[in-house]
Amino acid sequence: MHKCRIWLTLAVLVLGLSACSMKSADLGSGPGSGTDSGGKAEDVNYYYDFDDILIYKDLTYDVKDSTVIESPDFKIGFQVFNGRVENLSLVNFFLENMAKDGWKNIYVMKSKSSELIFEKPRERCTIRVIDENFANTRVEIQAVKIKVGGSDNMGSSMNSGGMGMSSKPKTSGGSSTIYSAPQVRNLSQ
Repeated sequence: MHKCRIWLTLAVLVLGLSACSMKSADLGSGPGSGTDSGGKAEDVNYYYDFDDILIYKDLTYDVKDSTVIESPDFKIGFQVFNGRVENLSLVNFFLENMAKDGWKNIYVMKSKSSELIFEKPRERCTIRVIDENFANTRVEIQAVKIKVGGSDNMGSSMNSGGMGMSSKPKTSGGSSTIYSAPQVRNLSQ
């Protein structure tokens, strides 16, 4: 009876460890990633509101906590995704795939609440990977994209370390000051 219990425990451990190693290996960009046409739709990594930020296939979009604002000059998004994926595997997934999409990594902090910062010309992206509990990992993506046809004020503000918003008001020649407001549309509805 004692030998049977030991063999059963060993079998469960071996199966559990092999399942964990397959899950971690599956996070890369090999088969099952966004370019594989042979997999099922739910087995494919995908792009959401930004066409150069790849999202891991097991993450689901949280429409209640997400907002994307787009105007002719810029696109800003705060997106939240949830899923049951190991934190460091997600960090490695984003490091690998953001580089493939042309992003330059400028900061990495790996911990229970990991943070990654990437940039491109006229773009910046911050990704937070947060272990909420054993059943959920939350991913928060903040992205700013200044469009090529955007105003010069926004581009120079972005290059000087700002977030792309011009703080200089436009004056109408009199004593009053006119602030130009961007057109806002909610893409999550």
